[in-house]
Amino acid sequence: MQHILNIFRGMAIGIANAIPGVSGGTIAFILGIYDKMMDAIGNFFLELKSDKTKGRFIFLIFLIIGIAIGGWGFSRILNFLLQTEYKQPVYFLFGGLIAGSLPFVFKVQKDMKATFPRITALVIGIAIVVAMTVFRGAAPEVKPHAAPMQTNNAVISNTAIDQLAVASTNIAPPVVSNAAQTHLVDFTPPRTWDYLLWIGICGFFAASAMVVPGVSGSALLIVFGEYYHVINMVARVSTNFTDVILPLGVFGVGMVLGVIVAAKVIDFFLKRYPSGTMYFIIGLMLASFYQIWMQLQAGFTFNALIFSLSIGAFIGGFALAYFMSRIPVEPKTAEKMK
Repeated sequence: MQHILNIFRGMAIGIANAIPGVSGGTIAFILGIYDKMMDAIGNFFLELKSDKTKGRFIFLIFLIIGIAIGGWGFSRILNFLLQTEYKQPVYFLFGGLIAGSLPFVFKVQKDMKATFPRITALVIGIAIVVAMTVFRGAAPEVKPHAAPMQTNNAVISNTAIDQLAVASTNIAPPVVSNAAQTHLVDFTPPRTWDYLLWIGICGFFAASAMVVPGVSGSALLIVFGEYYHVINMVARVSTNFTDVILPLGVFGVGMVLGVIVAAKVIDFFLKRYPSGTMYFIIGLMLASFYQIWMQLQAGFTFNALIFSLSIGAFIGGFALAYFMSRIPVEPKTAEKMK
């Protein structure tokens, strides 16, 4: 039964990792498996002869299966939703999940009394995420392509319109009607060694961020300018396998290396400075709300349907995270695995 549950937990983490401003590590915290995941990833290769190796391997296999299913399936949906007004309820849902998980995080360690070093760690966590977002902006790298405009007589391309506008100042270009919607252009990745190296580096840093609660690997991909490219390639892996498999494979290798390195670092600090690390993580989680708002502010709407769905999604996400955190789960600390 635990194996099936771990697949579903992995699916939730995979879905979260595909959302800019939302951390898969945060979802792992909500599900009560974060410390176990960090221990399994960080120590699997370093302690191959340990009697815990088999258990760690089985746990990771089912978790990875779930992450792959969730990430691929949700990327197909995101490839559409991110360019519609319905992205607002999606972000509100994950905002509710983060807010609902905060009471749980405060109870992970017994000694959570506020001290100056711990408050400093919290502020540093907030500053890192905010600085990362401000550095390049939080809007997804959308690749829109305007549909041609239909007139009474013919279809006029954007290039033709520009040429007409330059040719005569007395002729105004046709006005784009509401029917002339935009759609996304599928990304064809170049198979050059420099791009493959670059996409591998992006995977390394994105995965490093994904395992840290509050830090979004997808947000880092936005900083690198590869978010839409990766989402589009993942969404099309079943239909354009030969075009995307090589760059996605290199990206995956970078992710594996990034997860191993980051997991070991986080596992080290959780074991030696548990409360201070938790305050740092809480700061990262609080800063996620800033990232989510940056994603929404440009297209935020008070449309009755969308706004109602958004509020309902936030409340539902909060309730789900809060009540899930109260359900007894497997040991939450790495120490209990020893």
